[in-house]
Amino acid sequence: MAEFSVVSQAMVTLTITSSISSFGSERRFDKSISVGNLKKKLELITGSNASGMQLSLYSKDEKEVVTFLDDNALLGSYPVEDGMRIHVNDPSLQAGEFEDVSKK
Repeated sequence: MAEFSVVSQAMVTLTITSSISSFGSERRFDKSISVGNLKKKLELITGSNASGMQLSLYSKDEKEVVTFLDDNALLGSYPVEDGMRIHVNDPSLQAGEFEDVSKK
C-alpha cells in the first residue's frame, strides 16, 4: 500500500476583519495554532473578547468557507490558504465602538 502525505506551508497570511471595526488587518499565523489560541491573538487585533467571538473563514472571492466551531481544532485542519479572510463577529459589541473617539 502506498503512503501519502500532504505537504503545505506551516504559516498562512490572512486578512482579519470584524463586525466591530471598519478596519482590516493582514496577519501571519502558524497553522498549528488552535482556534482557541487564535481567538486570544485576535483579541489584541479586534478588541473583542475571545469567549464571545464567532469566527468565519472566507475565500479569496469572498464566499464563506467555514465557521470555526471547535476551539480545540487546529487552524491547519481547516482549508485555509494565503489571501483568505477571517471575519470576527462579536454580538456583544457595537459596530464602530472602538472608532468613535468622541465618547469618554
